Amino acid sequence: MTTNLTKHIIIRVIVSSILLFLLHFSQIDYEIDVALSKIGIDESAIAFIGGLILFAWLIFMGTEVYKCFKIKLKWFAFANILIIVLTLIGFAFIQILLALACC
Repeated sequence: MTTNLTKHIIIRVIVSSILLFLLHFSQIDYEIDVALSKIGIDESAIAFIGGLILFAWLIFMGTEVYKCFKIKLKWFAFANILIIVLTLIGFAFIQILLALACC
């Protein structure tokens, strides 16, 4: 049971890290896009890609929460729910900061 749980945690951390790393880079590219749009180059595909990455990560974490409730690891499921909520709050905060920087 402990080796299965350890493998499960390692896989979750690796997938979450990759998706959040891509999300971070898409937000950095979004800031660069804002700077480029000020000089006349207009591209907004990066925000769409960031949204897709965040959606994929939320789907992954949602399935993890379901699996944790199914195998009666309620504390782990609640920890995943907390991670989802904190990520959404952080993403919203970054979007607000980006919107304020554009003004």
